[in-house]
Amino acid sequence: MKQVFVNPLRSVLGVKAYDNYFSYRDHRGVLNVWFQPPLELLESMFNPVMSLQIQQATIVPGAARGHHYHPYEKAVDCFHLEAGKIALGFESINGEIQELYSFAPGTVVFFPPFVAHTAWNVGDTLLQFTTFKTWNYAIDPCVVKYQIEVSSEYLSELKESTFEMPSTGMFGFDTVSPVPKQGESACYLHY
Repeated sequence: MKQVFVNPLRSVLGVKAYDNYFSYRDHRGVLNVWFQPPLELLESMFNPVMSLQIQQATIVPGAARGHHYHPYEKAVDCFHLEAGKIALGFESINGEIQELYSFAPGTVVFFPPFVAHTAWNVGDTLLQFTTFKTWNYAIDPCVVKYQIEVSSEYLSELKESTFEMPSTGMFGFDTVSPVPKQGESACYLHY
């Protein structure tokens, strides 16, 4: 039986979110730093042979992109959400665990290889985001199609909510046990 987590405080699948970007300001202007990953994370995701690819993406209201996963250990995706209302779905490729999130613009989301992912625009305006990929898809697509099925009930719930980033942890939340600690009411477990 599939377990579905809506806006969980802890990711079982290795999804990491970060929303505390910072800015350098001086007489020349502003430089916004969306994310400055620790060296261990960079080493685990960088592939000097396949390089880095940056993509700008939009999704019209009611549409989705994704429905795939990357079958290579260093094919990591990073989204910087810029505008609109996004619902992100992640699923283990054995189909046993599904995590669903609704993030606010300004959030950076990392998700690992071997995790199926899809982005839905659940808002009324154009969804815009930039993706940073540790794989050059022009050289090797490195994509396996995988349909993530999400009920309209869950998508409605995501449309009406936004993930509240806890103030602890480098990534807002850490990859640990899926069982919420006592008092963590933002985690909904559905069977």
